Amino acid sequence: MVATLRISSSDMVALKVRAGGRPGAQVPPRLYQMLPPQGLGLLATLPAGAAAVSIPAGRGYPILEAPESASDGGMIVYVRKPNRRYEAESVRFEGRMFDLGGFVDFARRRLEETEGAPVPVSGRYVRFQPSRGEWDGILRDGGYAALDGTEAAVRRAGMESDPGGASGIELRVPVWRGSRPGARETLPVFSRVEVREAADGAADGAWVGFDAWRCARASRARLPETLVPRFVRWIGALAAEAGVRSWHFRRGMLFGDRVEWWGEGSRRRTAHEGIDFVEGDTGSGLRPIPEGLPVRSPAEGEAVAFLDDFLGKTVLVRHAETVREDRDVFHTLLSHLQAGEGRPGRVGEGDVIGRVGRSKGTGAPAHLHLAGAWIPRTLDPGRITIEDIHPGFAPIVLVDLDPLVRRHPLCRVQEEPEAD
Repeated sequence: MVATLRISSSDMVALKVRAGGRPGAQVPPRLYQMLPPQGLGLLATLPAGAAAVSIPAGRGYPILEAPESASDGGMIVYVRKPNRRYEAESVRFEGRMFDLGGFVDFARRRLEETEGAPVPVSGRYVRFQPSRGEWDGILRDGGYAALDGTEAAVRRAGMESDPGGASGIELRVPVWRGSRPGARETLPVFSRVEVREAADGAADGAWVGFDAWRCARASRARLPETLVPRFVRWIGALAAEAGVRSWHFRRGMLFGDRVEWWGEGSRRRTAHEGIDFVEGDTGSGLRPIPEGLPVRSPAEGEAVAFLDDFLGKTVLVRHAETVREDRDVFHTLLSHLQAGEGRPGRVGEGDVIGRVGRSKGTGAPAHLHLAGAWIPRTLDPGRITIEDIHPGFAPIVLVDLDPLVRRHPLCRVQEEPEAD
């Protein structure tokens, strides 16, 4: 079984083929990605198992809406699936049509005949600093990067950053080549990255494997135990003030969800950074959260920043007493509030810091977004923007609030599987 080969979310956004990406227009049922002959190694090294990976559209692998002649190479045919992702179904190569699994077998045999088995070159790596969008894509792909292994291409990949800016992390992948004598110096392959994060501005840190990095990251993405009772009380108080018996959560409202819960359920540009309070059960049905509802701080702290978000304002509350050994400080973010409501300065648990804002014609109804984040002391709160609250921005560790919601007696989660 080979991994699912799909078009990345960032490429879907660029091509405007997400649901709702083309108002009044149909999204194409198929897309086509050019596969040059030198890119055969990518398909030959497609990971096995349940992984899902993507080949970025840049650097010689353009994605088209109509098929073109590929006499000097091949073409990957992607089909739009019910989960609204484009997944590879077949490959046209040298005048023949293969299903994806069959072509992977073919590519492996062809590569063995021409270059030999791909092997990493001992001690040779290429390093790069991905943009936030690139790093988010690699995270979605389970740590796999599709790079051709040449330093020029890797440096170019780092320069072609999306508007999200730098990720604040450094990656490296080994250089691969064929085992036969006379094989090319480098082979394009799918390879898992190793990760290095600078600590307190240090120029060098330890390189760790992706799985080890992800486990360490997950342990850092927890709500502080000292604050759990306060957040439990906050959810209950919010329900009472909103006049609902319980909060109702659907797919798209929880942390890490990949789809929007409103409209056509388009794929989000990034994984959801927090949880959305949208609707509650009154006992006779669901009602939306009231616009203008007072929003209170879950715990004592200091309102240190007011960030513009796509529906209103986000209040960043710094809880200076909650500090980890690495000196990161816990912060609460409450988003989509009415402008002009909040004031900087000390706040106590339960103090009003804003009010639920109005929908502004963005397609998203009014709602309250709650997020938690561990932020390094070295980041000036006055310089943080809403773009920094991003799963691809490594210095800020977003907190997974789902366990809190799932355990809370006033929260009802509608379980729906979501294919990534």
